[in-house]
Amino acid sequence: MPLTLIVIVAIIVIFLFIDFKPAWKSTDEGKACRAVAKIANQEKLAKIAAESRSAEVRREAIRKITNQALLRKIAFTGSDLDARLEATKRLTDPDALVEIATNPYGDIKICHAAVESLSDQEKLAEVATSSARVCQIAMTKINDRQALEMIVKNHSDSDAAMEALRKLKDQHLAFEIIKDVSLKTGIKEIALDMITDRDKLLYIFNNADRLFTDSNKEEFAIKIALKINDIQFIEDNALHNKYRSVRKALVKRINDQAVLTKIVEEDTASPVRQEAVKKIEDQELLKQIYLHDSDSSVKKAAISRITDVQFFVDIIKNASKSEMIETIIHNITDQKALEAIALNVNEQRMKRCAYKNWKNRKNAILNAMDGLEKGTWQIRKSSANDLIRLLSKDPFAAKLFWNEAAALSKIQHDDRNSHSDSGEKGRSNDCTHFDHQQHSDSGIGVVFPPYPFND
Repeated sequence: MPLTLIVIVAIIVIFLFIDFKPAWKSTDEGKACRAVAKIANQEKLAKIAAESRSAEVRREAIRKITNQALLRKIAFTGSDLDARLEATKRLTDPDALVEIATNPYGDIKICHAAVESLSDQEKLAEVATSSARVCQIAMTKINDRQALEMIVKNHSDSDAAMEALRKLKDQHLAFEIIKDVSLKTGIKEIALDMITDRDKLLYIFNNADRLFTDSNKEEFAIKIALKINDIQFIEDNALHNKYRSVRKALVKRINDQAVLTKIVEEDTASPVRQEAVKKIEDQELLKQIYLHDSDSSVKKAAISRITDVQFFVDIIKNASKSEMIETIIHNITDQKALEAIALNVNEQRMKRCAYKNWKNRKNAILNAMDGLEKGTWQIRKSSANDLIRLLSKDPFAAKLFWNEAAALSKIQHDDRNSHSDSGEKGRSNDCTHFDHQQHSDSGIGVVFPPYPFND
């Protein structure tokens, strides 16, 4: 074989069997990383960060890059999220970090990493006021008073300004914000929460119509009024403030019975009178309010505070509508009064209402009474047997319902309008009888035993 041919074959073999790839391209990840560790050329490291198929090799390359322009480029255009995140963490250029942090299309993890890498207070303020996405995390890193004041004064309608105001805790600045009629509600709410000085609060309250918009001035007036502890202010405004909601809110803070009485007698708004009635202690006055006030909600408030049992019994006996009586009983909270009503009222519907409210009694007996009165034949029979069992264990309930339950259990079908003629044709769907003669029995076939208690 000619020498030339031998040389050519040898060269081909060498090219076939010897790997001429750079070490950083090695499939052995450890070998590739060790190779990257020896590289200092920034452009070459950037190339590796962009082209290596190994995530660990890419990260190793980025960790060695110090060139800020190259890191910025990788942070924006890196081949994967991990590479962009690593590059962002390596950045120290504040302008580049601001650009990344405020990028509206950037991955939120990258944006947060950029904020975490920032320490310059002015740059953090720029980020906080430029991007709602990272405002909160940026604000947690701002502690410089000058930067916080700049945010409040120059970006007063932003979320950052509200957070900055909270961090400053400056009553004077908060007062100036409230006095600025051009500012929106959000930051004024935060400012108001900070103010405790009585004179400042009085100024704001007296000028609420000018300082706040029509849609929220009443709400602010209430908040301010509740922060002022001067009793004369409270009583004057509970009596005379033009806003009903303010008067109602302040009534809750009044204990003077004379002032409360005056409010009940003079205020034209029923919600305000109702609130005053809830605090009145004079029983005779409460009775008069119940008897003479025109508003049902005020009447309910009055009756819930009355404890005179005889008064309840009298008004229930004299009431013309059963619905009105039920409403009265429903609003009574005094347990002795409910017991007396249950014992003294003859109308069974009222007895049941009082019994239900008395000590929050369970509804088993009442449900059985309803079943006995309104149910099908089978339900009536089952309810009657339930009542014999339940009432035999409850002397009070037996006193109320025994005789009625016994009478209902004996009502014949014809008495309940269940049949209009004789025979199969007239048979009710809830009845098992087949001829007219069987309808003359004792109704549902349940006979109550004698009354079991000695009253």
